[in-house]
Amino acid sequence: MEPALGVYQAFGVPFHVRCERPEMARAVDHVYREMICSSGHAPRVTIEIRGPSPTGEHDLVFDGEPVLRSRRAGDIIHEIDNQLSIHIETARPDLYFVHGGVLALDGKAILLPGESGAGKSTLTYALASAGLEYLSDELAGIEPGTGLVHPYPRAICLKREPPAPLGIPESGCLRTEWTLHVAARSLSATIAAGPSPLGWVFFIRYVPSQKAPAIRPLSVGEAALRLYQNALNQLAHPECGLDSTLDFVREARCYELLSAGIEDTVRMVLDPPEG
Repeated sequence: MEPALGVYQAFGVPFHVRCERPEMARAVDHVYREMICSSGHAPRVTIEIRGPSPTGEHDLVFDGEPVLRSRRAGDIIHEIDNQLSIHIETARPDLYFVHGGVLALDGKAILLPGESGAGKSTLTYALASAGLEYLSDELAGIEPGTGLVHPYPRAICLKREPPAPLGIPESGCLRTEWTLHVAARSLSATIAAGPSPLGWVFFIRYVPSQKAPAIRPLSVGEAALRLYQNALNQLAHPECGLDSTLDFVREARCYELLSAGIEDTVRMVLDPPEG
């Protein structure tokens, strides 16, 4: 059987994914379909998913180097994301990368940084479901000097079913052993075709004891510290990225957001207090 080839592009970086099994090719295409590009683009990154072996394991190979062996499709897709982030950061040192979700409202980007488990993807999912323009649920690439945030519109990745009243669309969801990947287009969200200027930054924290969401405007100093902590390649920039970090938070309205109750949290993001 001829391996299936998918051709995609993220932040202007073409990557090819070659899968020996059509079901794995369909899974990868579901996650990255919004990044598909013409086959004429020479790849900066070549990804292979080999197998399964007689014991049911797939091998994930990046540019000829094995990086993972697993029976679980969820593990393979998760590691593709991890490795892609590293390769993209290397290929685009001109962009300032932040771990966070991104949507746009009235032409301006809403950046949602936060630690793993803080609820970034769930809030991104809820805001996309509310009709905001979707850019990313994982990776924000910001242009120093302009503050433009570039899209990375992979399928939204959830670790569990979203809280009520949100639901999973009947079509447009890929379920793996431990993840759900929902195409933003299936939520009736608009997919961003280009970058948006940074308008708001909400640093999300999840506190189990929190009964209602709470929001607090941040000073430039505190916002800069938090953004710097969530950046992925700040050391690749002049002055270790400090000047760019300060520029971003000076131009945006920045808040700490304690999430609790998805509907109330969404309302708080859509109508934050004046800082």
